[in-house]
Amino acid sequence: MANSSSDRKKEEDLYNSWMNNQQEELKELQNGIVARKNELNNDELNELLRKMVNNFQEYVNAVVDSRESTYRRSSPPLGAPLWKIRSCG
Repeated sequence: MANSSSDRKKEEDLYNSWMNNQQEELKELQNGIVARKNELNNDELNELLRKMVNNFQEYVNAVVDSRESTYRRSSPPLGAPLWKIRSCG
């Protein structure tokens, strides 16, 4: 049970960290849109959007890795192989 609650806490921390990043990046994006009206370079906005997508991908990968670790420590659900769990999770 301790592993389960620590795994849940780890995922909550990952989520909260990602959400904090999202809030900061949203502010940057909003500022960028306002600045665009003042001739902000499209490349700068595109770079910000790439950063946001990459941060989301890192968050998803961290959650999947965390869940895989949990599944490795316990029995895979219904005997499903880990590759099957990863493709579904």
